Amino acid sequence: MWLWKLMLVIMVFALILGGVTSAEDQETIVKTLVEKAAASFQLKGKNHALKLISSLDGGFRKGSIYTFAVSMKGITLSHPANRKLIGRNVINLKGANGKEFIKDFIAVAKEPGSGWVEYWWPRHGEKNPSLKRSYIVKVPRFDILVGAGYYVETHAIANKP
Repeated sequence: MWLWKLMLVIMVFALILGGVTSAEDQETIVKTLVEKAAASFQLKGKNHALKLISSLDGGFRKGSIYTFAVSMKGITLSHPANRKLIGRNVINLKGANGKEFIKDFIAVAKEPGSGWVEYWWPRHGEKNPSLKRSYIVKVPRFDILVGAGYYVETHAIANKP
């Protein structure tokens, strides 16, 4: 009997700890990953940092959240979830609402140097867009920005863009 109760307690804790992460928690995860990835350029050098960011197991990913790197001219330098983007100029890439969000990434990286950008983008494997928030940081001494994002739970949002 006590073993069954112990297993129940363990399952409850597992559900609590592994359950749905709040937006605040996701923001913290995203910011931490982005700042760590940006710092890796200073610690490891540009090529090594880009290699780590490109890798799904390079230390800049947690669950479905991953980092990416884009030049200030809009060239994708690293994107572990979609390697076809690497080397492509994505400056005119538009979200589902027509917003050229890469230009917004670059604007935030230029001034104030870091911040959040919202845009509509389909989740992996889905056709309908969802609201996504990405945190962007300009990498000091390099013409590069690093970012990561998370999808906002939109069940409370009545209208899409």
